[in-house]
Amino acid sequence: MNGKWVYLGQRNPRLSRAQFVERWLKHRKMGAPPAMGAEFLSADSCAVREDAPALVGISDEYDAVGLFALRDICAIPLVAGFLKQDYIQADEKRFFNATSDSFSMFCAENILRDGVETKTVLIQFLRRRANVGASAFRSEWEEGHGAVVRDGLPALRRYIQNIVIAPPPPGFGYDGIAELWFDDVQSVAESSTALNGLMAAEFVDPKTSFCVLTDLVIGRPR
Repeated sequence: MNGKWVYLGQRNPRLSRAQFVERWLKHRKMGAPPAMGAEFLSADSCAVREDAPALVGISDEYDAVGLFALRDICAIPLVAGFLKQDYIQADEKRFFNATSDSFSMFCAENILRDGVETKTVLIQFLRRRANVGASAFRSEWEEGHGAVVRDGLPALRRYIQNIVIAPPPPGFGYDGIAELWFDDVQSVAESSTALNGLMAAEFVDPKTSFCVLTDLVIGRPR
């Protein structure tokens, strides 16, 4: 089973969004040790848009989402340890408001609709309702959302569900992170009815779940 490292970051308040993106992408050039780099299947950096359509749960409180597919869930401890490295954290403090280990989540990846990576990605951060167990959430999410995606989102190019499997950092206790890849913002707006239905599902806690609309600014596709 593929693993997934996902982070949800805010910029250092000293930087504008444009300055942040420039500095964030520079950080990627630092690279990773060969043993860890070999574990990555893809590496996508997505910048949050401020002009998203008025979708249920939409937020612009964050600035960046990192999506990194791993060859296996057994690579998760290696990546988590790398995020603790002093030189990585020292550089991250220059453009993030905190180090990435404090807003990273580790998941099992489930690709429900495979397709090309596009430039517009809607990312949903979902918490289950208090009366829904973890196993029930996964089942309902895959079957319920999967049916909506199959039948109600013809413009969707790619759909991935990431189930959080490692204890998350404080404040990031989401149960699932969904990636919905579209050609452009207009396609997202035209799909708003179905997308709003996903966020309003009975097993999702609407008070603590949200979504962000992002642009893929740099990626390493599979």
